[in-house]
Amino acid sequence: WQNCHEESGWCFEQSTLQAFYLFETVSVDGDLAEVGADVIGAFCNGNMVGWFGAAESFTMVPAMGNDGSFPGYCNGGDVPTFQIYDASNGSFLDAVVDGDVPGWETSAINQLAAIDASNVFGCKDASACNYDPSANENVGSCIHYDGAGAEGRT
Repeated sequence: WQNCHEESGWCFEQSTLQAFYLFETVSVDGDLAEVGADVIGAFCNGNMVGWFGAAESFTMVPAMGNDGSFPGYCNGGDVPTFQIYDASNGSFLDAVVDGDVPGWETSAINQLAAIDASNVFGCKDASACNYDPSANENVGSCIHYDGAGAEGRT
């Protein structure tokens, strides 16, 4: 059974081995995540292993395990990483968890305080003079010069 989130394009297959990570709060850019729009994704070994939409409080994100059918999914002791899909900007943000993330174990429910992520606004166009390699969200600030010295912005 495949579970997909249309806006982010995140999909995972249901496994018979599962664990859950429960976040008391979810924040994006210092504010509570947008309920019903922002999404928290769990990853093991670089693979999407679960996602769930942000709740007002206590968002429970599943993390599927390798039951023999999914070799890239979590195995005992693997520590998942998390991203937040910020729907208002359409951006994928590496998330920071408050405290240590417990390793994945079958049927575990891991309660954590908070998960946060922030956009870095700037110019993502590598051909622009003010390209910012740390930017993850364009803000229309890219500056381009043509051969005659005229300036254009994108």
